[in-house]
Order: sequence, then C-alpha cells, then structure tokens
Amino acid sequence: QKFNIVPGFDNYHILNVKYENDKLYIGTNGYGLKIYSLTDKSVQIIRHEPNNPFSISSNAIYSFLMDDNVYWIGTYKGGLNYNPNTTDYFTFYHTNKFDSREYNIRSFHLYENGDKLIGTRNGLFFISENRNIVLHYTQSDNSILQSDIVLFITPYDDSQCLVGTYG
Repeated sequence: QKFNIVPGFDNYHILNVKYENDKLYIGTNGYGLKIYSLTDKSVQIIRHEPNNPFSISSNAIYSFLMDDNVYWIGTYKGGLNYNPNTTDYFTFYHTNKFDSREYNIRSFHLYENGDKLIGTRNGLFFISENRNIVLHYTQSDNSILQSDIVLFITPYDDSQCLVGTYG
C-alpha cells in the first residue's frame, strides 16, 4: 500500500522487473541484470564481459525468467541467453531451425512441456523442439498481430496467451 524507491538505481533505464524468492530481478538498458535482495539489500550483477565468451551477450536486458534455477535472459542484439545446468556459463538459445542470435528478444514464455513463444522486433515465434516445429507470425502475414514488435507475452489460461505489441 506504499511505494518505495529501491536505492542505487537512480538514472537507470529499467526495461524489466521480476520478483521471486524475496529478490528483485531488474533488467537494465546497458548495465546488465541486477539482482537486488530485499532481505539484506545486496546487489548481484549478471553482465556481458567482453573477454568472457560465456557471459551474457548484451547488457540491454529486455526480458527475464528464472525456470528451475536456470536464468533465461532476452537481450537487445544478443538473442536469448540461458545458463544450462545452473552454472555461470551462458549460451545462446537455438534449435536446428531457429537461432536467437539473429533477433532482439523483447519477450518470451516457456511452457511446461518445453514449447516456447518468443517475441522479437520481427514478430512472434512458436517453437516446439519435441515436434520439430518453428512457426513465425508477423503483422503482414494476415495474423492478428498489430505490430511485429512483440513486447509482452503472458499466459491467459491453459490454451491461450495475451500478446502485447508496439502499436
């Protein structure tokens, strides 16, 4: 019932905020992913390190998800990054039909069965690795998308998602 300022984030361009397990995961534009503990007020930073090929690929964090202790991080000009096996080793998400490095990842949703919806500046992708399917929806292909820039995806019920676009 009351707003408070999170200390240490003045003059940051915040692109995404998630709350989980008494921590704020704060995606910034240029300063990486900041993890702020509401308990002890400490800050952990996950960021691109030019000399470390296993760091995240960009410090502009557009979207974030923690899934069974695996970080999934959507970046600007850096694709969708994740850390397999809950290590500090990050890699790009790709399949034999889709390579996230080609896209600015604005939003995404991971289904329990492994299927994925990935929102980019170039439309919406549905990916099912189990069925070897990649579908790409754009504004110009007679879909209901009002824009190719997909900013937000969230489940609505068991069979539908809400998709927010720019415009």
